[in-house]
Amino acid sequence: MTRFVSALALIAVAACGEVSLVSDTPSAPATVQLSAKERFIRAVEGQGCVLSADNVGAILSRASITPDDMRRIVPELEAAGQAEVASDGEIRVLSANCI
Repeated sequence: MTRFVSALALIAVAACGEVSLVSDTPSAPATVQLSAKERFIRAVEGQGCVLSADNVGAILSRASITPDDMRRIVPELEAAGQAEVASDGEIRVLSANCI
C-alpha cells in the first residue's frame, strides 16, 4: 500500500511539471585564495620575471599589495632563494616559471 501511495504521489508531482532528482545547477568551483607573496610572484612572472622601476606600479596593482607589503615580501623571497636583487635594484623572481 505504501509503495502505491508513493508512486501515486510521484505521478501527481510529475503531472505538475518536470521532476528532476539531480540538480541541473553546476556547483561553483572552489575559490583558491592566494597569499600576498603568491600574488606578488605571479604578478612579477607576468612582467617577464623582473621587477623594475618601470613596472613596479603594474606589479603592485596586479598583485593587490602595497609598497610596504612588497618591502616585506622581497626579503622573505630572497632569504628563501626565490628572488635575486641586482645591483641596479631590479629584482628577479626565481620560480618554476622564471629561471
